[in-house]
Amino acid sequence: MRILTLAFLFITACGTSGDLHTIEIECSPDDPPPQQVDAELMVGDLTVNNQFIEEDTIIEMSDVSSQILFQVALSIDDLFDYDHELLRIEFTSDYSEWVGLSTAGTTIYETREDCLADTVYCEEIIVGEGTSGYFEVADGMLAIQNAYCRNTGETYGYQITASVFNIEPWPIEEISEAVSIQIVCHPDPDMSQTSGL
Repeated sequence: MRILTLAFLFITACGTSGDLHTIEIECSPDDPPPQQVDAELMVGDLTVNNQFIEEDTIIEMSDVSSQILFQVALSIDDLFDYDHELLRIEFTSDYSEWVGLSTAGTTIYETREDCLADTVYCEEIIVGEGTSGYFEVADGMLAIQNAYCRNTGETYGYQITASVFNIEPWPIEEISEAVSIQIVCHPDPDMSQTSGL
């Protein structure tokens, strides 16, 4: 009972001058929520010259291309007082593939069921998932994540989503709303017919 009474006295004395039977405790106000940054996603290609060339979100593939690689970049409108070296950007997507391992090698499957039907081991790969820092490029600063379209013979799409985190405090703080971009993977029959012209 004495422990409970003391705890009650400590709580009621918090932030007050107290009386002869209480101890004054200095209470700090609750920390304000972190300032939110505005972020935007783009699709494109980061060149060897460290330039990001923005491209369309519809990824065209010819019959001879089994896979098209590209990058998704996140840009922040205003960093405020955040240290860019202590920012991490988490990317994920709603699309996955399954890599199956068998005696014949590895094979890519669209579903877990198809993978398990043919192979002895299956591992899920979430396309476009990863973590990036926020670093300088030729025209500013970006976070970069690799992604791809695989030529399945049919048009399909998926959504990549990203959020910005500040890892300076503990626990780390999410300092942006989640932003998303829609990717469309489109096999273009006209490209294979005109590629030699």
